[in-house]
Amino acid sequence: MSMRLNETTPSASWSESRAWQGPKTSEDAVSVDSFGEQFPARPLFSITAQSLGDHSVGLDGPQGRRSISRCDGGRFTGERLSGRLVEDVSNEWQMRATCGADIFSVEGLLTLASDEGETVLIKYAGRGGARYGVDRYCVGMIFEAPAATLGWLNDICACAYVRVVGGDLQFEVYELLGRAEPEARALRVDPLYAMSGQDSVGERRTIEGAVANRYVSMAETGCLAEGQLKATWLKGMSWGPHRMGFTPTSFPWQIDMRVAMRATSGDIVVQQYIGALPSCIISPEPDADRSWRTVAVFEAPVSGENAWLNVVVALGIGWTENNEAHYRYYALI
Repeated sequence: MSMRLNETTPSASWSESRAWQGPKTSEDAVSVDSFGEQFPARPLFSITAQSLGDHSVGLDGPQGRRSISRCDGGRFTGERLSGRLVEDVSNEWQMRATCGADIFSVEGLLTLASDEGETVLIKYAGRGGARYGVDRYCVGMIFEAPAATLGWLNDICACAYVRVVGGDLQFEVYELLGRAEPEARALRVDPLYAMSGQDSVGERRTIEGAVANRYVSMAETGCLAEGQLKATWLKGMSWGPHRMGFTPTSFPWQIDMRVAMRATSGDIVVQQYIGALPSCIISPEPDADRSWRTVAVFEAPVSGENAWLNVVVALGIGWTENNEAHYRYYALI
């Protein structure tokens, strides 16, 4: 796989190359107009998960070829945190497409033990296929970590390039950023769509749970995606059982979203995405980055004009204007 990073300045902004209006200039503005074909990110971990690529347990089920693997150890190293993988409580699940295309979906859980003895759980989901190469795929990640000492991990959304080496998996993990900061690197992307959520938000409810609260958003309408994917959300067919803390203003939130949309071609496209609304979204600092990041995967008709989305992993950045959500998504290259 060719190098996925590029540290040069984007040659064209969104507004220059796509004629899409960026966020309004305000205290809530984010600098997405500078992204172009690069998404700012910061190296987080390099992970070697031993035997996690050995999908020796499997079955041909009613939905396709399902395979499962277990991790029997490994290490992760990063500038901010290092440690080992906990064997037998780190697993990966794959589902191979039945349509004849070399496409698979993947989900996994990694349990990390830091060198300081703290436990971190990673949940990931992604896609593999010809887009990302043989024995390679891409995933999005969110984290659960001790709030007192590693709370910063709970704030972030990450993506990873995954490589199969023998029976092992090697993850190069990057924290997704909301701004092109001086120390940031940049992941190569292709602008996918911009979405305006004006007059879109339907009823929202908070469930006060015993373990964590849920913030449920649903029944959205008026969300228009414009770009390579041109589509409109279907009323009553979005579902966001986000997990949050124990008060209505608790951050971070874990984002869990599923949306059905109708493309201008008539195709129905399903988008699923995970991410996190960080604690800094309610920062009193006037120049705080109040955006959030997500990672999305898609399902589209295999014979339609949007079939290429079935193997795409997309990086998203969202923000609010006048209490409405706005997104821009970029297909990871």
